[in-house]
Amino acid sequence: MLPYQFGWFQFTGQPNSAPFLLFLSVGRQHCLAVSCISCLFILVERIAATWFLLDYEEKKRLYISAMLLVVQFFGCFGVVGAILIGAAYNIPLTILIVAPPYAMAQIFIAILHHVLRWYNKRVIRQISKNPFKGKRYSLTTRYQLEENLRGLEEMTI
Repeated sequence: MLPYQFGWFQFTGQPNSAPFLLFLSVGRQHCLAVSCISCLFILVERIAATWFLLDYEEKKRLYISAMLLVVQFFGCFGVVGAILIGAAYNIPLTILIVAPPYAMAQIFIAILHHVLRWYNKRVIRQISKNPFKGKRYSLTTRYQLEENLRGLEEMTI
């Protein structure tokens, strides 16, 4: 894409030049979509780590990773399709259609991030106050909670 953008490579209207440009454009937009919505999938993985707190490290749950990868891959192509269709017909209409769901998704991610951090901090405080009360918490569980918090702190929005 860069050689075309800087004018180093020209499309001459040949029958095979437009699909090449479309292919490069789809690849570029897919990478952009992956980077824009990856926070959501990282949060979903952290939610799974919190939900299965007592045995998250012990049991392999490959379906979580597989589901996240497949949904992210096809979801990003859906975003790219919406952008390309909108760009082909009417750019302002695309912005009006794509921007509100994207903004709502970012707000949802921020709220989910805050709630997940709050919950993990609360459980760590409960374990610290009385480690033998309630569920069968162990050092592994405490480490998992601290890992959840470290991961969430890295993503601080």
